Amino acid sequence: MTPKIRIKTALEHKEPDRIPIGYTGTPEVNNNLKKYLKITSDKDLFKRLGVDYRFVFPEYIGPKDLRSEKNWLDFPGKDIWGVERRTYKNAYGEYQEICKHPLKDVKDIEELEKYPWPKIEWFDFDNINKQIDEFEEDNEYWIVLSGASSFEQAWYMRGMEQFLMDLLVNPDIANKILEKIYDFSVSRIIESINATKDRIDMIWFCDDVAGQTGMFISLDTWRKMIKPWAKKYYSLSHDHGKKTLYHCCGTVEPIIEDLIEIGLDLLNPIQFSAKGFPQPEILKERFGSRLSFLGGMDVQTVLPFYSVEEIKKETEKLIKILGKNGGYILQTSHNIQPDTSPENIMAMYDTALKYTY
Repeated sequence: MTPKIRIKTALEHKEPDRIPIGYTGTPEVNNNLKKYLKITSDKDLFKRLGVDYRFVFPEYIGPKDLRSEKNWLDFPGKDIWGVERRTYKNAYGEYQEICKHPLKDVKDIEELEKYPWPKIEWFDFDNINKQIDEFEEDNEYWIVLSGASSFEQAWYMRGMEQFLMDLLVNPDIANKILEKIYDFSVSRIIESINATKDRIDMIWFCDDVAGQTGMFISLDTWRKMIKPWAKKYYSLSHDHGKKTLYHCCGTVEPIIEDLIEIGLDLLNPIQFSAKGFPQPEILKERFGSRLSFLGGMDVQTVLPFYSVEEIKKETEKLIKILGKNGGYILQTSHNIQPDTSPENIMAMYDTALKYTY
């Protein structure tokens, strides 16, 4: 099977020739792996790991003092939304963290209307075809378009504490911010689809509404303020014949039924160490016939700390349980962190490449 057919088969809840594979790692991990494997390019790294999908994003050609959201992990500064980040180092590497929320002090709708929101002409959509052409020099991959965030992008701009308050006491302001994000994001998605015709397979949406111990907002508030926007995004994707992928870290279990109801196809990152998250057997039993999963290999409690042999067994366990009758793409529960050895990482990927149902 080609990578595209492999993922398509899994999403149809059928078992493909092998388990489909995904990958996300920090820049430090990417460099460590390439050095360990004696590989020089990210393209060759993805091929070696057996990654079946490829992400695309329209090329940013806007004001030079701003940057797109594509590489926020790598570059500090102000992005197209006005959110500013700077580099914070830790014991193993560094992350770009928000240091300025541009809408923090906004008091009314009029101020939001006057705010300099990003413009669609800041992006070159034809460049997506060039990205796909490069990927398909050696295979036919499942192509995923980076789509949008609602809750996450809103609090990036407003500040977490202030936006959580807005959802309860300033719902008009919260909805106007979400509307502005939606209007731009939808335009960018549609332009991307129009430029590439049938070459995009899936739209990726990212909205962390949960943490390690529970959701950031009540279920009622999520259903009233966030769910309607998610439904619009998913409906747009399906209207254009594209599958939907949703990333939400943490204990997302309370909203899984709602996500299925509004048309989610693939849930990520499947964080089994989060409090209250259903374990593999239960997750598969409750939702596996109606929803597919991407992730599962825990980067907090398993991958950095288990032995190579233990990781091989954990990989086989995830494939056996979640991959039964399809509906599963093996990946980690978040970006692999720099405290994880290349030997442990390759134990996971080599096991997956060799595993047969």
